[in-house]
Amino acid sequence: MSYCLNPSCVRPENPPQSNFCRSCGGRLRLRDRYLAVEPIGQGGFGRTFKAIDEDKPSKPFCVIKQFFPQVEGTNAAQKAAELFTQEASALEQLDYPNIPELLAYFITPDGRQYLVQEFIDGQNLKTELELQGKFSVARTRELLLTILPTLAYIHHLGFIHRDIKPENIIRRTNDGSLYLVDFGAAKIASAEPPAKGTTIGTPEFMAPEQGWGKAFVSSDLYSLGMTCLNLLTGVSPLALFDDSQNRWIWRDSLTTEIDPKLGAVLDKLIEPRPIDRYQTAKEAIEALQADLISNLPVAVTPDSPPAIPTTNSAPVTYLPTINTSNNWSCNYTFEWHRKPINTLDLSTDGRYLISGDDGGTVAIWNLSIPQQPIATYSTNNAIYAVAISPNLSQVASGDKKRRVQLRRKESVINSVQELRADLSNLDSHNGFVYSVRFSPDGKILASGGADRRIRLWNAETSKIIYTLDGHQESVMAMQFMLNGKILISAGADRTIRFWDLEHKQLLKTIEAHTQTIHALAISRDNKVIISGSTDRTVQVRQLGTSTHHTLQGHQDGVLSVAISPDGKTIASGSMDGVVNLWDADTKSSIASFQAHQSAVKSIVFHPQGQTLITASWDRTIKIWQAS
Repeated sequence: MSYCLNPSCVRPENPPQSNFCRSCGGRLRLRDRYLAVEPIGQGGFGRTFKAIDEDKPSKPFCVIKQFFPQVEGTNAAQKAAELFTQEASALEQLDYPNIPELLAYFITPDGRQYLVQEFIDGQNLKTELELQGKFSVARTRELLLTILPTLAYIHHLGFIHRDIKPENIIRRTNDGSLYLVDFGAAKIASAEPPAKGTTIGTPEFMAPEQGWGKAFVSSDLYSLGMTCLNLLTGVSPLALFDDSQNRWIWRDSLTTEIDPKLGAVLDKLIEPRPIDRYQTAKEAIEALQADLISNLPVAVTPDSPPAIPTTNSAPVTYLPTINTSNNWSCNYTFEWHRKPINTLDLSTDGRYLISGDDGGTVAIWNLSIPQQPIATYSTNNAIYAVAISPNLSQVASGDKKRRVQLRRKESVINSVQELRADLSNLDSHNGFVYSVRFSPDGKILASGGADRRIRLWNAETSKIIYTLDGHQESVMAMQFMLNGKILISAGADRTIRFWDLEHKQLLKTIEAHTQTIHALAISRDNKVIISGSTDRTVQVRQLGTSTHHTLQGHQDGVLSVAISPDGKTIASGSMDGVVNLWDADTKSSIASFQAHQSAVKSIVFHPQGQTLITASWDRTIKIWQAS
């Protein structure tokens, strides 16, 4: 179906191939390019439509916002027009992963204003609350860890959003990413305040000062805090304050306990007086990071005597009766590689897979058409690590020749040729490169290997930013956390290390396993770290506590680990080709099955959660699904 954008059209629905509306005769394509297919919503200032960009080969979806004010009076209409233009101006300057991209802004010959934006396929958090119920503490923390850096970015550019609420935050369906939308109320922080009596924002969520026409950076922080409380409690923010006692009573509406430190962060976000709140998003981020990091297990360095176990810090070892029933079935097997496969990485949207083998070949796969790779490149050296950047514009690999290769195109994923162009050889390591990872924003590439060093590279310029020294033996695995502020590494020295990238320093060192740690995984909410070792165990660490759990059941060394997107399932693969699945809460075995004929070198969960992908030295990649 196509949809007529004429506000006066009485029958706007049309067949998909129509050029003109069969009801009013109007053109259906904006600028002969954008075709509206269905209405999404309507507000006081305009209407929103899902549309197709027909100029692009892939015909991607986009969003059309049409200025169509439902207000009375010349002044109100003029203000609405100003806000619409203001939104276009703001979006043009904002380039951030969690803000939809502005694709076009124009005025048609009939005088109507239009915005065209990136389409985010998902639902807003207001709808999510209505359909799924109150947010958990983990989901609330995830919201803060995503939106606070986004606010830090827009505030740095001089903008204040002024209308943060659950309805203006969208969770993308395919990967759970959060997007801040609707910049129609955004203003320049240094601009003059609105005329007296002008109120912009949503009363339930806006800061008190917005009621009299003022807005500060901390006003957005207040609104974000109120958004969190609404999602945590399911109660309108207006009902969470007791006027008779002059205090917040939001904790009375909780059905689960909240970490006191997280509660303190929320309390400070919603202070009525602007001066009593965090003054910047960065301050709030630091407080939230302190909540996560301050209670990490006490550091134990290789040169220190072992800590004396206490009732609070003693590890818990699980020796479950292994469930050998397999409720997972192999739906597809890739048999393209000619050499043992060492490594996998999955794009954040779950559409593309990259693999690297002992023969020096890297292949990129579109999982919807997995018969052949859509792109390949070859070296003369075994590939031990691969990574895809979050925006799909770069592929990195680490090899036996002590080299990191970084390949970039406008979109390497869409290339069907060998990736020979735009190659950067990052020759800096003095040994095999075992791990490469992109930061969540794609700006930093981390590499680690046999020379015991971690290199941080500028992914755009291919220049070294700095080097982290501390590991006593090879670095085998790395993961970013806290939106790229913290890097976790592990390796042959049996330690897990936490690095503060902003201050370029080591935060914590934990002596974890008795043999080499080959794999690390971190939960989406940044609260659980999984490690796997050749000592045949998997360890589970809950950040914020001093207890760790050891999962035993493998008969050979563990080379790969993963945790499902919902944090409920842990997967581990071992040298004997066996995959074990564990319940992350009870630490009990869910299943154990012979997945491959040789070592399971890499294992990843698809964002959908019920799909597992494994790669092996038996030269196959397999896709498993829960039955």
